[in-house]
Amino acid sequence: MVIVPFPSRQWQTVQVLLAQTTRMLTSSASSWATGLYRNPYTALLHLSWCPTQPLLRFRGVTTSRPMPLHEAVRLHQLQKTYVIPGRTDTAIYALDQVSLMIPPATFTAVVGPSGCGKSTLLHCTAGLDRPTAGEIDLLGTRITALKPAQLAAFRARHLGFVFQDDNLISSLTAFDNVALPGRLAGRGLPRQEVMETLAMVGMEHRAQLRPHQLSGGERQRIAVARVMASRPPLVFADEPTGALDISSGAVVMGWLRSLTDLGTTVVMVTHDVGAAAAADTVVVMQAGTVRATIPGGNPHDIEEQLHACRATPGLAAALAGPAS
Repeated sequence: MVIVPFPSRQWQTVQVLLAQTTRMLTSSASSWATGLYRNPYTALLHLSWCPTQPLLRFRGVTTSRPMPLHEAVRLHQLQKTYVIPGRTDTAIYALDQVSLMIPPATFTAVVGPSGCGKSTLLHCTAGLDRPTAGEIDLLGTRITALKPAQLAAFRARHLGFVFQDDNLISSLTAFDNVALPGRLAGRGLPRQEVMETLAMVGMEHRAQLRPHQLSGGERQRIAVARVMASRPPLVFADEPTGALDISSGAVVMGWLRSLTDLGTTVVMVTHDVGAAAAADTVVVMQAGTVRATIPGGNPHDIEEQLHACRATPGLAAALAGPAS
């Protein structure tokens, strides 16, 4: 079992509490809270933590939103195999008994040589593909036990996605693209909230333009704004900077990094060593398995791990059967 450690950031717990406080203050179901606290930072000063009953309390009023008592992501012996046409006795193990645990409000990057299984890992973990075997728990829910309709509803409510291709709806404006996930999840966003999110990524002046009228960097900003507006607790990013220039890529990475400060868990697949170094933890994959888990922050350490992967043959190990 590979356990991804919490980053050693002193303010992480405060950030998680503040994020949950802010969400409750902006929630229509928590109108009582806005009457008590107009400023989330003021509310945080009155926040108390009870170890035996981990609930948020405001001046004696206990909310219905508990603090997370589980990992954001838990993978147990995940396996994904593909049968080669004409060779039914041989299978490719894209994922081979992968076990991983990722705490909430952290940023984890998954790296590895091409064909190592990192994109397959992300797609299975996010519920976009079904594993051949193993268990996947997201936010305390075992998604491998959900039916397709239940899984789709879970993704709409709790997950956000940022891909290399922005995947914007070409017939919708930037504004409508940002607002779309909330509508699909049955919680439409107020116009002001959508515009504020666009302003956060510097795109409020482009709100009424359609994707074909925007540059690649601008479209990716809209894709990030779409995630920020819906405020999902878990975000998956697949090569989010792959199609961007260095400057635009750095901006997108900064926004992804900021999501963890709001209590969101970010899991990113990337070939970019510099992007991976921005993460709290880096998971290095090889031939469908987790080779190493190292702290982020140092591109040189990540590059050394990748060089070791390339120096070790991996395709043969992925063929014929699981590693011993």
